[in-house]
Amino acid sequence: MGTDMPVLQIRDVAKEFTLHAQDGARLPVFENLSFDLKPSECMALNGPSGIGKSTLMRMIYGNFHCPSGEILIRHQGDWIDIASAHPHRILDIRCHTLGYVSQFLRVLPRVPTLDIVKEPALAQGVDDDEASKRARHLLTRLRVPERLWSLSPMTFSGGEQQRVNLARCFSAHYPIMLLDEPTASLDAENRQTVIEIISEARTRGCAMVGIFHDQPARDALCTREIDMSLCAAKAA
Repeated sequence: MGTDMPVLQIRDVAKEFTLHAQDGARLPVFENLSFDLKPSECMALNGPSGIGKSTLMRMIYGNFHCPSGEILIRHQGDWIDIASAHPHRILDIRCHTLGYVSQFLRVLPRVPTLDIVKEPALAQGVDDDEASKRARHLLTRLRVPERLWSLSPMTFSGGEQQRVNLARCFSAHYPIMLLDEPTASLDAENRQTVIEIISEARTRGCAMVGIFHDQPARDALCTREIDMSLCAAKAA
């Protein structure tokens, strides 16, 4: 697939929440949102808090229902609409095509850090030696001490967990990644390392959509920006 062909297409997407605890009141978020994303692009979602940036990311990942429009992902040569895809297909897309760097580490307890980090690469069919090599390399770069690799990260500090989460997500090579404030709360040295890791993924052709409140990171990484306030839905 050429670099001029999109890997993600957002078509006339809208979102509102129904507040069942408040007599079914409807809370509109955004409407008529459309864009394409191509390999090696990094698009920043901009706008004030509450405008729907995280909501859109969760819709692309299939965590939130998309009631209107299409979210088309290029998956193993086919276009799949996340808005209507079967849950098993969404899980396959998450395994092979679409990664998500969330702000929080959510893993099974008592599983060693090294196993947690290499698991996404193994799920993509990478052999154990190569997956372990990637995991060790990323944990070293992100300054997670080797003495912690055999321990569960559930007892680590917040900063250490965030770095484990980043290592885990980048151990696999996804064509598309969603980045939710990937440099938040990191010190300057680790922030620069994360910027370098993300840049390397872009060089491999990974296309990215992200939320970057860190202005220097946004300036260093993003090739495009979209102001989501322009698509804010009007209250009924």
